[in-house]
Amino acid sequence: MRTAEAELELMILQGKAENAFRNSAHVYEHFVSLGLPKQLSIEFSSLYGATMKIGSQIVKIGKIILHHIFEFIQKNPNVAIGALIGLAIGALLNVIPIIGNLLSGLITPILVTVFALYGVSADKKNRGEYEVSGISDAFKDIKYLANEVWDLLGKIFDTLKHGTIEMIAG
Repeated sequence: MRTAEAELELMILQGKAENAFRNSAHVYEHFVSLGLPKQLSIEFSSLYGATMKIGSQIVKIGKIILHHIFEFIQKNPNVAIGALIGLAIGALLNVIPIIGNLLSGLITPILVTVFALYGVSADKKNRGEYEVSGISDAFKDIKYLANEVWDLLGKIFDTLKHGTIEMIAG
């Protein structure tokens, strides 16, 4: 993709993001309405003001990233909640004296994955696609989750490919 095409694509994404979120308070309200914890919603809303200089353009990259994250959570709400539950349990493991750090470091990624997979199953059940009936369906869910997460990361990294990021109050 040529530079001009990439800049045009970023401007289109920025326009979509501008339409989705009016200000950082609006971002916060969106994520809270999805059932995300208030602290995580605050962290997401802090991304609102991030900008990136690409060529001669200043792109509101935080809004674009938030737009991608919001689309992912809208498409997979139970996956996001499941991953957060896994993170919360992992954080609780961390407070166990002496072995908490070790347990948390080893078990948290497993918990996040297991609860996110449970979220995949719940999302598919809510959409009427199917219920997990065996190990092959569980592997389909693992593949689906991996594809969705890599797609989200790919969109974010494609957006960040060029330029330097600065935080500007939004």
